[in-house]
Amino acid sequence: MSKELHCISLLTTISFFFLLLSTKSHAGSISIYWGQNGFEGTLNQTCATGRYKFVNVAFLNVFGSGQTPSLNLAGHCNPSTGGCTGVGPEVEYCQSLGIKVMLSLGGAIGNYGFSSKKDAMDFACYLWDNFLGGTSSFRPLGNAVFDGIDFAIYQSKSTLYWDDLARYIARHIMYTTKLHLLPLFLITLLGLSYVTQARYYGNHRPNHGGIAIYWGQNGFEGRLNETCATGRYKYVNLAFLNIFGGGQVPSLNLAGHCDPASGGCVGLSSEVEFCQARGIKVLLSLGGGVGNYSFSSKNDAKGFAKYLWNNFLGGHSKSRPLGKAPLDGIDFDIESGSTLYWDNLARFLNRYNGYGRGKKKVYLSAAPQCPFPDKYLGTPLKTGLFDYVWVQFYNNPPCQYNGSTTNLIDSWNFWSSQSYITTLFMGLPAANQAAGSGFLPPGVLTSQVLPLIKKSPKYGGVMFWSKYWDDQSGYTKQIVKDV
Repeated sequence: MSKELHCISLLTTISFFFLLLSTKSHAGSISIYWGQNGFEGTLNQTCATGRYKFVNVAFLNVFGSGQTPSLNLAGHCNPSTGGCTGVGPEVEYCQSLGIKVMLSLGGAIGNYGFSSKKDAMDFACYLWDNFLGGTSSFRPLGNAVFDGIDFAIYQSKSTLYWDDLARYIARHIMYTTKLHLLPLFLITLLGLSYVTQARYYGNHRPNHGGIAIYWGQNGFEGRLNETCATGRYKYVNLAFLNIFGGGQVPSLNLAGHCDPASGGCVGLSSEVEFCQARGIKVLLSLGGGVGNYSFSSKNDAKGFAKYLWNNFLGGHSKSRPLGKAPLDGIDFDIESGSTLYWDNLARFLNRYNGYGRGKKKVYLSAAPQCPFPDKYLGTPLKTGLFDYVWVQFYNNPPCQYNGSTTNLIDSWNFWSSQSYITTLFMGLPAANQAAGSGFLPPGVLTSQVLPLIKKSPKYGGVMFWSKYWDDQSGYTKQIVKDV
């Protein structure tokens, strides 16, 4: 693949910053600019305050028209001598806390502008290789991958080609579903038309979701890396770790794929990393419909959280069933056993956020049944610690599709009204044979269901059981562009 095409296929997030003449009151989050005063504290101290959801590292203020790009972080460090590579671990620390860290271009003082469309394209490649997901022999801020690029264009030598830069960075948006993308906005004030094309949706922003898939319960569903290489899935749940708690030795069941007990699954480590390199979150799913799992006490749950941390997440163990690669998180698919202490497990796992290798966030997801509240997960969900909730709207006649979408939509609306749920997915069987009841035809999903549920600010996408059945039906191929 040529460098031009490689750099066009960027997996990154873009934000556009403009000064507003007037403001409106909205409930939201705080974004902060950091980098222009050495007395403002380090980046990790900034993130540790817990007040900011976005941090813009300011500024890369010399670039374009043949100039060597130059980053100015005022009194913090000197990028030109390699003195800022230590910022990399601080970026990762912030990201582990769920904070998006962007590199800000421009600012009020600097020398920047483009002489041609190719000039803008070359700079997009430079950003990719030196601050985003590419590779370079010298990355000014270390190996950490920034979440995106902020445009703070105040006084460019030219108003031209900023739209081209945005397109080169974001062109992949039209072709991939692997991206968690902030909506793009344009507000042009005082005749400063530095960026001339973006999309504005008024008060109703269309939500772009992703597809979550369960993998691991059928040896004929293809390998994990093949699953991720399809480009259709944003989340993959490895199913299942289905024996644990009550003094039992934890046991992972990956059906016909490999035998964890004999060390036969450690080769999955490279496949996990393959998926993660493509922006796909890989989680270990606990429970399932068949198994023996529950906790005898709060301390039992605490010990199991430690086991998960050391054997599948960012900790260390002599025997990691899936190899060294740390998974992104833990999925709760609890369908049997005791209803006690699952909330404690969630709290104990949450305490590992920001620890261990890479100081990554530990993502938590849950797959409750649609009758509300779920018998096993109702209490854990109320902790508010779950990043993703993919409700199983099948095998439950009162809240599934039955030829009419009424019960299904009503149930979705009720789940989405719960304040402790932040990101909600519609869980569905990927084929008629994948569940006892509740199959929703792809055409009905795209024409009658998605247009309604995507209006919810909590919409996250669609979850499917399972990869094997998706292969048989081709379901996600038919709907991925609509999700």
